[in-house]
Amino acid sequence: MTYDGLFQGDVTGPLSVNIPLIDVVVVNYNGMPYLPDCLGSLFKTCYPSFHVIVVDNASTDDSVNWIKTHYPDVIIIENSVNEGFGRANLRGIRYAEFLREDDHQGKCFRNDPNNFLLNALRWDVFSAVRKVFPYCLRHRKGSFFKSASYFALINTDTRVEPDWLLNLVNVMESDENCASACSRLLFMDRPELINATGGGMNFLGHGYDHDIFAEARNVPVGRIVKDVFFPTAAACLVRRSAFYDVGGFDPSFFMYHEDVDLGWRFHLRGYSVKYVSDSTVYHAFGGTSMKIGSMRFRNRLGLRHALRSLLKNYEMSTLLKVMPIFFRTYISLFRAGISTGFFSALLWNLTHLPGTIIQRHRVQRRRKVSDLDMKSLILQDVQTPVNLN
Repeated sequence: MTYDGLFQGDVTGPLSVNIPLIDVVVVNYNGMPYLPDCLGSLFKTCYPSFHVIVVDNASTDDSVNWIKTHYPDVIIIENSVNEGFGRANLRGIRYAEFLREDDHQGKCFRNDPNNFLLNALRWDVFSAVRKVFPYCLRHRKGSFFKSASYFALINTDTRVEPDWLLNLVNVMESDENCASACSRLLFMDRPELINATGGGMNFLGHGYDHDIFAEARNVPVGRIVKDVFFPTAAACLVRRSAFYDVGGFDPSFFMYHEDVDLGWRFHLRGYSVKYVSDSTVYHAFGGTSMKIGSMRFRNRLGLRHALRSLLKNYEMSTLLKVMPIFFRTYISLFRAGISTGFFSALLWNLTHLPGTIIQRHRVQRRRKVSDLDMKSLILQDVQTPVNLN
């Protein structure tokens, strides 16, 4: 649904004259227990201009029919297979760019989400028109194309506060170098505890949530904006131009670590990533992802994707220092009888090595920031230190 000047609730903060249109993308997989809270709170958002796009990953529950019945204006993309988190989000992000709206005739033409050749042709036409008729792409009623400078990612298992989006937009509008801003996440069932205040990464490539399980009353709120390594993708706002500038989500990642890898590449290109404390979202941590696999499955995917990120994003001199520690760490865990999925992750990365090399070349060729300059953002484990100098 798009709100052009009409919205529920009161706007509690300042808005610029040119209000950015936001595409809110929600990936759903058997999320029926969470959808009423998620969509219900989204449509109480105090922000005057946004679309909601739900990408369904071949759910087997009745969630798609429920959305069609209760929220008929929500755009739904129905995948025939479960594409995972990153690919499904990318499908929703790109889908919004194919929307062509003619307000005078009241017609809306949309792409076929399952026809890549047709979509590619339409994207070529869209790009050509955008170059020839840039005035048609302004965010105003009656525009030929409605394109959004930002998109927001929201997990199905979340509930948002009314001002969550407004506060993210205000931060990003005030800083053109900010590629993404993320919300304060509280546990849905225990809102007195923090789920995340942005994300960090240690030097072995493992992402973690800042302040997880900390008492919310002990973590400062109000308008606090701080730099973080990556935006937690459960609730974040992303600048579309920066997203494409760094190559978007890695399409080889089925789920987990997409946001860590994306944040890393944002920093390498010289962008910043912010945590915004007065944007609050409640998160049923693992509510939908655990329907796909166990914690062991989660750790296995996270490890294989972390290894690929290391191979892509570190400078060669740093990689030669880090990889021996990486291998020693996981071989030691294996010998201790602790299952980490290390050999499975290693095999997966060997089979994907050609694609990793191609992506590494692109990342290293276009990077603007050295590993040494990023040292303050990467956690140095005191047990296994590595010198980035």
